[in-house]
Amino acid sequence: MRFRFLSFTLGLALPLAVLAAPQAPDIVGAWTCGPYETPGPDLSASTIDRRVYSDNGYFTEHSFVTYTREGLQIRTETRNTGTWSLQGDLIEVRFNSSKFLSSDHPAFTVAHGQATLDAMRARKNSDTKRILRFDGQSMVTIPLGSMDAQGEVQVSCSRG
Repeated sequence: MRFRFLSFTLGLALPLAVLAAPQAPDIVGAWTCGPYETPGPDLSASTIDRRVYSDNGYFTEHSFVTYTREGLQIRTETRNTGTWSLQGDLIEVRFNSSKFLSSDHPAFTVAHGQATLDAMRARKNSDTKRILRFDGQSMVTIPLGSMDAQGEVQVSCSRG
C-alpha cells in the first residue's frame, strides 16, 4: 500500500516539475534557434539565431536571415549584444549593440542594413519572449509585443 501511495504521489509530482517555469540557471548557455519562417505579403524571411545567455546577465545573438521577395534571395548576418533576465516564463533582452555584419547582395549594402537595424532599435530596443515549452535541452518560445504581428511565430531552440 505504501508503494502504491508513493507511486501515485510521484506520478502527480513529476508532471508538475516538468511544467514548472525554468529558472535563470536553466537558460544559461548556447542555444541554436530555428530555422523559423516569418511570412509576409511581399517579403518572407527564414532565420537561424545562435544565442548565448551568460550567467552574468549578458546576451549575444548572431542571426542569419534569408529574405525572399519575388524569387530574389538576400542572405544577411547580424550580431546583437545586451543583457537578459528571466521573469517566470518570460525572457527579456535589452540590446546594448546591434551590428549588421554582412549581406550577399550588392544592392543591400552593410551601410543600408546598419541604417535599417539602427532605425529598428530606435523604435524598440528590447525583446520579450514567452517560453511555451522547456525541457533543459530544448525550448519553444514566441515573441511578445513584436513590431510586426507576422513576426510572432513559435521558435524552436536546442542547446548548442
